[in-house]
Amino acid sequence: TSLWGWYAWMRNSDTHFNINNHVTITQPVYTSGFREDINCQKFISEMVSKYICPDHPPWHILVIPSTDKFYLLIRLHHLYLTEEKLGLGDLLLLEPYMPVWSEEADEYLEQEQLLAGTFKTPVAIPQVYQHICESLSNSWNELVSVYDPLENPKVTCSRPSLKSFAVLVAIVVVSTVRIYFRNENGNLSSILRREMERRRLTTRLFWRSLLQTFHPAVVMYATLRWVWWLIVTCSLQLFRMVLSVPVYLYWLVLGYHVLRELWYLAKVTFVGPKVILQELLKPGDTHHLQTVSLCGRKAVSWSDPVPLEYIHRVHLATGASTCEILLAAVSASLRDYFRYLGFKVPQSVMTTARFVPQEKLLAQSAGSVSRESGLLCLNLPLWVPDEPIENLGIVQSALHRARNYQAPLYLASLFGLDHSVIPRILPSVLARIVLNMLSRRYAVTITQVDGSSQEKKRRRLLWGQEVESIMYWRPPQANISLSLTLMTYGDLVRLGVMS
Repeated sequence: TSLWGWYAWMRNSDTHFNINNHVTITQPVYTSGFREDINCQKFISEMVSKYICPDHPPWHILVIPSTDKFYLLIRLHHLYLTEEKLGLGDLLLLEPYMPVWSEEADEYLEQEQLLAGTFKTPVAIPQVYQHICESLSNSWNELVSVYDPLENPKVTCSRPSLKSFAVLVAIVVVSTVRIYFRNENGNLSSILRREMERRRLTTRLFWRSLLQTFHPAVVMYATLRWVWWLIVTCSLQLFRMVLSVPVYLYWLVLGYHVLRELWYLAKVTFVGPKVILQELLKPGDTHHLQTVSLCGRKAVSWSDPVPLEYIHRVHLATGASTCEILLAAVSASLRDYFRYLGFKVPQSVMTTARFVPQEKLLAQSAGSVSRESGLLCLNLPLWVPDEPIENLGIVQSALHRARNYQAPLYLASLFGLDHSVIPRILPSVLARIVLNMLSRRYAVTITQVDGSSQEKKRRRLLWGQEVESIMYWRPPQANISLSLTLMTYGDLVRLGVMS
């Protein structure tokens, strides 16, 4: 059930649980060769078109025997991944993934995933923040060990000064605040009074510190120490600074990168609202996938596998990345779809694209699959020449233009702007209108699933059988009419379609 944009489990629903409602073995599909794959696609699409019983928990596993193998269809609500921290590897009963380092790696497999990383995550700022936190922590621990009477009782026997009194006041304040937030029912004034008594912080100590600090003998001694530091110690410090030039250069370079990252974050922050509004509201071509009547039932299919070796050859000839080559193929496929059905081919199709690492998708207890990367609003060109090289160049330009311009929108989607934040900050009726409008505008969604490791090996079940192929679909939501998945598994890549 759902309330105010939040999902929740129904109470006492576990008392009516029956495993037979969720795990089903169908009749075998007995055909051979190419015909077997077609029949299995039709059968699986028919199973997907059926709704899961609303009175049962929203998951179902269908086992489909075949001639010499079996198909496993898993239908799962996304809450099991996001809230229950369940991984698809748990349901598929896969062996735990053990990455193996290899020196022999193809260059095209190591390229940056262009559908991810649109927002440049700061690197220098976290380093400086960590250094500052470590320095403050060390300095604070040193002050506490020297000036806190509870840690160093000898400090009460020494002559007080304004410096020691100020440090003691800071220690009392920090200790009081820490205890107050740790104890919810505590009284701030009583805690402060108790800490002052424990550390003997009194008005008399303040006057003693003041008189001791401005005593003529103390002032004379401090003056002599300052002159000695200026003449001798300062000269030694200059010599040490010369020896520490590499350290200063490191901090200088790090400071330069911090300024660049701060400028980048400021630009994203101030330009972000304008970019988001332009991408979400600018006019686009109306096409059949936006106006088609949707019945709510899903249909699925998948293409024949394409060896990655073919993509590698295209990469060597053109220099394009795997993602660009696959998107160019998707662009040509959508164009042929419009032509085949006799619809007008639009100049471009507004799509939302994202990248899902295969390791996270198939991991045990992987958590959220939908949030490891943000969305990229890609205006996929369709009015392109039939020449594949020219088509690839146009798709490359569109992808690079989206990556260079949409960092704010990508960052917003990382925080759940697409399907989770809007229902929580807007009234339910207004949120539904906004989501319907956006899903009507971006009627096609593209998901690329690829392995980030250098090894392209097939996974095995817990009992040692090899998993021949895996296909993953993201169900279209609201007015999205077409969901495409570029699934890379082993040394093959397939196109999965859900409509």
